[in-house]
Amino acid sequence: MNSGVSPASITAAALTTQVLLLGVILVGAFLQRSGQPEGPVYKGGLLGAGSDAWLFAFFCLFTVCLLVFSDQFANFWSPLFGDTHFYVVRWSHALLLVVLLDILFVCGLVQRTGGSPGSPFTPLYFILPPLAIFLRESGGRVLLYTCLSASLFTFNMFAQNDEDTPRGAFAYWFVSVASFCLATLIGYITRPR
Repeated sequence: MNSGVSPASITAAALTTQVLLLGVILVGAFLQRSGQPEGPVYKGGLLGAGSDAWLFAFFCLFTVCLLVFSDQFANFWSPLFGDTHFYVVRWSHALLLVVLLDILFVCGLVQRTGGSPGSPFTPLYFILPPLAIFLRESGGRVLLYTCLSASLFTFNMFAQNDEDTPRGAFAYWFVSVASFCLATLIGYITRPR
């Protein structure tokens, strides 16, 4: 690792990227809802005031807390608590859980908003493994994230009825997955060491 890169700084960078990713999801959801007719607040759809908003809030809180209460990040704030030392999870496990949860959450968003061909959240599948490279995750984990993202993208691409599958869907799928794998491979090969 570079001299300035430590587990604590990686965890802090993961926290920063998680907040930015959640911001992208939130803005995307508001933009998607902006064209929909207004209805009662309690019946809000995706990230409206309905159950989706509570799910999003829980997801945000849970993933951010995983990082904040990891052992390395706790080193930043634990001196304020004296001799009390508490953390929930090791930093490397926190990173693994957060990225896996991000991929699963994106899958749910994509599924609820039109599937891979039409969802505005589909590109999020393809940013998560490169972010893992940036966060100095191991090759095995990057491969896991890449395979899981590609599999869930594929699932959401073809899970709908054959009649609803757009023409050229296989070509769209192939170009998307091939580009994603190539970009991730290049990112991994040229990663900082």
